[in-house]
Amino acid sequence: DIFLQMNWMPSEFESRGCFDNPQQRACAEANTKSYRPSADVLQQLVDKFDEHGVNLHIDAGESYSNIPNYAERHGGEYGEFKRYYFQGVMPGLKLMDNIDELLGNRSAVFRSGMIGDSMGPGNYSVGLSLVGDNAFYVANHERMTTDEQLRNTIMHELGHTLGLDHNGSTKFANEVPKSDYLPNYYSVMNYLYQFSHFDYSDEEAVSGGPLPQECNRPGVNCYTGDYRVPADWDNLIINTGHIGRPVGAAGVDGKAVDAKALQAVEARAKQFAAAEAQNGTAEVALDAKKLQAGKKGEVTLRVKNPGADLDRYDIQVVTPNGAFHDAVVLGGAFGQADNEVTVKVPVVPGNAAVMPVDVKVTNGKGATAFEDRFAVDVETNAKAAPSDAMAGATNTGAAQAPRPEKQRETSQTLTTKVEQPAKPAAQDKQEPAEQKPAADSQGNAKAESPNIAAIVIPIIAILAIIGGIAGVVGSGMLG
Repeated sequence: DIFLQMNWMPSEFESRGCFDNPQQRACAEANTKSYRPSADVLQQLVDKFDEHGVNLHIDAGESYSNIPNYAERHGGEYGEFKRYYFQGVMPGLKLMDNIDELLGNRSAVFRSGMIGDSMGPGNYSVGLSLVGDNAFYVANHERMTTDEQLRNTIMHELGHTLGLDHNGSTKFANEVPKSDYLPNYYSVMNYLYQFSHFDYSDEEAVSGGPLPQECNRPGVNCYTGDYRVPADWDNLIINTGHIGRPVGAAGVDGKAVDAKALQAVEARAKQFAAAEAQNGTAEVALDAKKLQAGKKGEVTLRVKNPGADLDRYDIQVVTPNGAFHDAVVLGGAFGQADNEVTVKVPVVPGNAAVMPVDVKVTNGKGATAFEDRFAVDVETNAKAAPSDAMAGATNTGAAQAPRPEKQRETSQTLTTKVEQPAKPAAQDKQEPAEQKPAADSQGNAKAESPNIAAIVIPIIAILAIIGGIAGVVGSGMLG
């Protein structure tokens, strides 16, 4: 049985107080990235350990836990955003502090995993661990672009705390080559396969045969001598200087489980899981009252973030007589910040009974979160020449999202131009440097403008579309 407590830092946007003061200059460029590992990533880790007869128990706060009868959770978001987690401190000491601060006496049972941004300026390594001890760090920076990379890195760093190094178990440190690139050692611990092989080795690795294609990557120096590396799974080191030490009862006070508290925690976990499935989407409802042809009016959009994590949204609205653009950041469904905003869009309807309003919302990754057309009634002027209500609008064919139950007007509207977060300045790279999978920026990407072509449709056809200290080891560089 292995117990793991996962914590992660909040976004830069939250830490700078941008929900309270969104107009401050720094907020336009503040990082809104969530460092939380998804429940699916954590479940895949649990399943992988289970395949090899090891029970991995994870406490990730309200977002995930597979520990039965466990109402008081300690994992989750913690501390403040730090662009460089280890800047100005010794990494080994910082991880030792995490053991004391995040675990306390629970360190006799739990390991600590912390997720945040880069470790230091110009350093794109993705992890650091205390080998054979209780703590590790995962650098989920802008070049960590997939859940698979995050998942494999967590498993890699956790492996270090279980006594595994880049060349196998430390039980055999004096019997295997001191190389990070052993061609036939198929393990997530091996730099050659850290991002492509989601498993520890389950059989002995023996030298021989042709070198794999991975050895041709720039900066890789594969070992070509003889070696035999015992299987990782057979040689995990569970107990450490902390794990298993006698501290009395850890987490057990002799009281019966509070059934009501447990039910409440489990119910909230289900709600969180449902919200997590909505990450990256948006719900939009539109209200328009007493619009008259040729006169200034407005339509009101209610934009809601149904996801579990905060997100930056770019809102674009197009009518036959103009276009509107705005940008907002909305909190998650379970955060302290509001997850809904009211946006008022000025319009001047033409002399047609129906005015089409095309709405497109893109999320912080540049993907479409919502896209649909609304049909709005207009009081026409019978003496004026008729106009084509649908000119300049495109039928998206998308279904309208359900209206939010609660209507709230907030002030979380940002400037209409969203700047990209600046990348860290290139500086001397901190060791250790590891393999570099292809780079892919994952910041607050600008949304693309909607492709709205002019289509003329007879008005009679218009309908509303419903339509350390003991050994600190760094891991994996993404470049």
